Amino acid sequence: VDGVARGVAVGPGEHVAIFHYAPPRAATGRWITLASVLALIALVAASRRSRRGPSTGQAR
Repeated sequence: VDGVARGVAVGPGEHVAIFHYAPPRAATGRWITLASVLALIALVAASRRSRRGPSTGQAR
């Protein structure tokens, strides 16, 4: 409407205006976030595995 907010000029009566904003870099950000979470999970799993010590392969 004034350069700060979006608006649509409509005539009298009942109307529904739906605005959808999808910034072009949002998909890239989602992929980076997903990769970071997966890397963190892998690091935590590797850390827990290394704390247990080497496995002898024999049941106690």
